[in-house]
Amino acid sequence: MEILTLLKANIRHKKGSFISIIILMTIIAMSLTAILSIRKSNENTIANELERVNAPTVSLYTYTEKTNAEFVSEIEQLPYVSKTTQKHGVHIKEVEFNGESTECFWFASTYENKFRLLNDDLSGYRETTEKPRKGEIFVPQSILTELGCHVGDEVVIHNLVNEYKMRIAAAVVEPTFGNTYTGDKYVFINEDDLSTIYEDAKSGEIMLDITLFGIYKTADCDFEDAYFKYRLNNDTKAIDKSLGAVTREDSFHNTNKFTEIITSVLLVFVAFLSLIVLIVIIHSITTSIEQDYTILGILKAIGFTKDKIRLIFLFQYLTAMLIGSVIGFLLSFPLTIIFGNVFQPITAIPVSLTLEAVRSLLIIFLIILTATIVILFGTIKIGKISPVRAVSGGRNEIYFNSMLTAPISKKFLSASLALRQFTTNKKKHISTILITAILIFFMLTVTALGDALNSKTAMESIGIMPTEVDVFFKNELGIKRADEIEKTITKYSPIQRKYYYTFEDFKYEGNSITCLTAKNPDTFIMISGQAPELDNEVVITEFIAEQLHAGIGDKIKLSSDQAEEEYLITGIFQTLTQEGYCIGMNFEGAQKLIDTYVFYGGYSITDPSKALIIGEELNHKFGDILECEATMKAVEQDEVYNIPINAMKAFIYTFSVIFALVVVIMVCHKAFLQEKTDIGIYKALGFTTSSIRMQFAIRFLIVSAVGSLLGSLLSIFFSEKLLVMLIRSMGVASFRIDFLPLTFIIPILIILTCFFVFAYIISRKVKDVNITTLIAE
Repeated sequence: MEILTLLKANIRHKKGSFISIIILMTIIAMSLTAILSIRKSNENTIANELERVNAPTVSLYTYTEKTNAEFVSEIEQLPYVSKTTQKHGVHIKEVEFNGESTECFWFASTYENKFRLLNDDLSGYRETTEKPRKGEIFVPQSILTELGCHVGDEVVIHNLVNEYKMRIAAAVVEPTFGNTYTGDKYVFINEDDLSTIYEDAKSGEIMLDITLFGIYKTADCDFEDAYFKYRLNNDTKAIDKSLGAVTREDSFHNTNKFTEIITSVLLVFVAFLSLIVLIVIIHSITTSIEQDYTILGILKAIGFTKDKIRLIFLFQYLTAMLIGSVIGFLLSFPLTIIFGNVFQPITAIPVSLTLEAVRSLLIIFLIILTATIVILFGTIKIGKISPVRAVSGGRNEIYFNSMLTAPISKKFLSASLALRQFTTNKKKHISTILITAILIFFMLTVTALGDALNSKTAMESIGIMPTEVDVFFKNELGIKRADEIEKTITKYSPIQRKYYYTFEDFKYEGNSITCLTAKNPDTFIMISGQAPELDNEVVITEFIAEQLHAGIGDKIKLSSDQAEEEYLITGIFQTLTQEGYCIGMNFEGAQKLIDTYVFYGGYSITDPSKALIIGEELNHKFGDILECEATMKAVEQDEVYNIPINAMKAFIYTFSVIFALVVVIMVCHKAFLQEKTDIGIYKALGFTTSSIRMQFAIRFLIVSAVGSLLGSLLSIFFSEKLLVMLIRSMGVASFRIDFLPLTFIIPILIILTCFFVFAYIISRKVKDVNITTLIAE
């Protein structure tokens, strides 16, 4: 009972700290539950939709003429294959909207009722389904996003002899290819339109007559989808004979990957917020013991054991954490609803939201358990409190000042006093510095991630080749006139980097492997080793190195239908091609295996504003050998990815400011109590209330500046490593951030301003201190 009485009194006496811990824990519990719920809801929705439409284990695009009875029978006779399905359609390679033509890979076929239709506002599903009428097309939401169109708009499909105007009648949920990340798309048209287009498709250049071939594994087959695909190709060469293949697991991974990356960043941030709470608790306990030394000594003198006093501290902080956890858990419901569908433009599937209660509560319990250990550790010094020393107020012995103590300047009195207060009480401010460093680190990390998506250097570092001018050669004559093309471009702007390459599929130990074949190997983004200069050299990505258990200096045998050659691995490079599962070699090396030609040339130019006029001249001058596409923005963050990234930045910035506010409130309040006598002395010496408040604010400005410097250093050394760890699923094994001055300025200014303003506002209690306080002391 006596513990309960003291607990109530302590909470009333220290209600500021109590409320602060509640606020911090509310943010953590709310954020954690909402993030885990959104993440799990997306995973469940995607998996359920793939299950609902009975997506094949492997989906192949095959030439219809080659999908004969013998091909089908060979696959169906495999012991691990239960059945196959075929869906005939045409491949659309070019579509026009609002006068702009776009190359694409659409598989157009007739509609099946198993695919659900979205409302026109894309917020949910239509209650009824209907087939597209003549002149109508159903497309996944990702196509609407990519083209910038809406349901009801008209698109034009081109082929050599005709064009077909189609009205987008509905957005359809197609989980296998429908996400934004996958280039192939499955669209649905009327049977009559399909027949008409099919007849024109026989010309073969713009459209291809193809079949979507589905293969299902047996119920008792325990193969993972990747191994199922490997065995299938090993036994039948079905993958090698197809235009493309995707497994059900690939579809799930591609649809969910961006959600996984963003939520992973946020979960790491919440983990560090939890660390901040522990730092705040330790700081609060330490200062409380110093302030209440006399009271604690008296309690020990009248019979309270150290364990009872430690229990009071434990119950006080655990009560605040439990209250905050309950409030945060309840507030996670509306937060989950608000942000639940922020990833829908990417997944193209409306999310069925469910609360991830069990896992969230378990993690919250672990946070509280960790806090319990921290509190028990932090209160050990209570056992060293001496009742005799408590009579003197618990004052420490006086030592000479350190040489690091800052001098006082008459000219800059307030600022120099603030600096002196910081240098003479460095230990007291360590926790605030660490908290500031953590907040700055994450603010800089997400800022750098957002900036990187608009940075040529960063894009190159992950294997993307950002260019303003792209040319697609129609035949092998194109590359032979590369010097003329470059000369035309340099009339308007210097060329920063140029890329000439083609893609080929080779075989390694019976498996298909994609090869990026470059005319100029210096464009490979090398992580280690050197680019392939000779025709018997090859470079591989880290993912291929792990898969093949091979490294620099090893040899691998590659083959095609025409030849087999041995190549020396000379380096590790970075590319997003095939999500990092790719090799690279020079053009001469590829010609040893297959007759090929360079079909692409890309140019990164110094003056992007000249890109459009360059494109016009190249098309006019070299129209017989190439087709040129030009843009003034080589790297432009897609709005569909911009939305969740901005939401992530808003989340981290907002809660960083809130945490800064709460930390300043707690630290300022305790500093005020500790320095009440000093404040009385300052007033007795003639310092005004406003000047003393300014000292408070400047001191916390100095503290936040030191923390910001530490956080900036942490970001420089560790932000890239953290981002690589989190975006590795996209095929990124290396990532480089361009740390520009603006990257640091905005986050640091926000934190410095918050600490200065909050400290000045909270220090208003200074006016309540008068000289009688000094007399009483």
